[in-house]
Amino acid sequence: MFTLEEVCTIIGIVVAGAIGGLISFVLLDFETSEARLQDLKIPYENYYLLGNNKEYVEEFEKDENIRKGVVEEETPDGVVIMKYNNDIERFEYWADKSIKYKYLETVARKYVILFDCREKYINMFKELLESMNKLKEEKEKRNENEVNVFANLKNYKKPANDDEKIVNEKSNVYKHLGQLKDYTIEKQEVKNIDFKTFVREFSANL
Repeated sequence: MFTLEEVCTIIGIVVAGAIGGLISFVLLDFETSEARLQDLKIPYENYYLLGNNKEYVEEFEKDENIRKGVVEEETPDGVVIMKYNNDIERFEYWADKSIKYKYLETVARKYVILFDCREKYINMFKELLESMNKLKEEKEKRNENEVNVFANLKNYKKPANDDEKIVNEKSNVYKHLGQLKDYTIEKQEVKNIDFKTFVREFSANL
């Protein structure tokens, strides 16, 4: 039989392990299991975790898209084609339907892994943890420096607006550029013509 102290120790170890596993999961910095991404047991928002390597992700993208610098994914909300705009520092995509933010995050992770630019992806969970730590440090510092002028007031009440909210300072930005057909039209705008055609079209504009 276990003593009460031993039972508490075992429970503490189990709980700590579970919390540690949860933190590792939300940070997105480990590899997807060997199960294929099509495995319905894996929620789509957990695809393409940042610990996956480029070679693994390449299996799930068309060579043509890789050459064009885009990724294409069939999310639960529909097909998405995505690229990254370096000038504006945002992800841009084409889709026929409204796509949930969490699914856009998945497509963006696929992009940054495939094109070796993980630094472009803002990990919202890490940002949240950093914001929590920052708020905690600021609160501790404020408490240390605060002169408690109300210490002797019996009827002092905490201000109603003293609640502090934790928000991410940074997050990924996504811009919807249009439907899938708009992406096709955009790619068809650039065409190769022979010299005779060029001369004929140029002369017609004189």
